[in-house]
Amino acid sequence: MLPDVLYNGERKWTAATDIVQLVQDVPGGDLSRYWPRLQYLLLSERAYKDDEELHNLNNLVAALFRLENSKNPQQLLDVVVHLLHNG
Repeated sequence: MLPDVLYNGERKWTAATDIVQLVQDVPGGDLSRYWPRLQYLLLSERAYKDDEELHNLNNLVAALFRLENSKNPQQLLDVVVHLLHNG
């Protein structure tokens, strides 16, 4: 299992990427070896500069980002056709 986050917000992602970063020390002893550790993969739409860069990646996440950024019906159709021929 690969936990992941697909992010398309305007601002840069700043949340913790490992839940251990959310755990606080407790007084009276070092319990750090019992802290949970779970990281997730952040896939941020902002990391890709343009549609051409996403097109060249040729994967479902890139296609989703391209669909979200489509400006007109023809761009939507282009993404769907690309998926059907290269999926």
